[in-house]
Amino acid sequence: MRSLLVSVAILASAACGGGQANVQSPGAANTPAASAPAPQGGPSANGAATLGDDNFKGPMKPIADTTMAGDLKALDLDPTALPPLDQLPPDKLRRVMKTFTKALGARCGACHMEGDFAAPTPRKAIAANMWTHFVREVSTPGGAPVYCDSCHQGRLTPLLDRHDKKALSEWMEANFEHGLKLRSGKANECETCHGEPFESHFLKKWAAMPVAAPAVK
Repeated sequence: MRSLLVSVAILASAACGGGQANVQSPGAANTPAASAPAPQGGPSANGAATLGDDNFKGPMKPIADTTMAGDLKALDLDPTALPPLDQLPPDKLRRVMKTFTKALGARCGACHMEGDFAAPTPRKAIAANMWTHFVREVSTPGGAPVYCDSCHQGRLTPLLDRHDKKALSEWMEANFEHGLKLRSGKANECETCHGEPFESHFLKKWAAMPVAAPAVK
């Protein structure tokens, strides 16, 4: 199995926050998320702070069931069948973005450019791709929705220990490849995210994409 080396900053406007974890089996994916730390990410010049914490060392948490399903249902959104982000009306989009900050333990300025929230930034591009390729396309093996907090668990960037490549690869295989399934019914493989040819740091590619992430004014 190829090593799954990602610069995870996953999933929606603040793209994503973070969890920790021991190398877990897929069955451990329903561990409740830990309480969120204080909000991260003050005003940013361009929303381009580091995509991940490459210095982190420690246990990595398994992907958890989302705690945001109720918040989404309160917005008349089905967590298992969310619409494209750019199809949300502005008032509903603002409220959805509040779930991003809550799930990531982040402030708006962590992704948005100070003074111009409509301006494109790398993290907004990542967030838009996270919404499209994770939030809307994957679920737990039992069909439960996966949302920003499932991986970020209250942190802007998930805590992935990249110092032990073998342990990281095993964690990725258990939690992402086998711990999630595609709603389309297709097999969920390394290449689902990393593509072919294999791109280790695919989030950096996402960050550079001119994604038309919706503006909140």
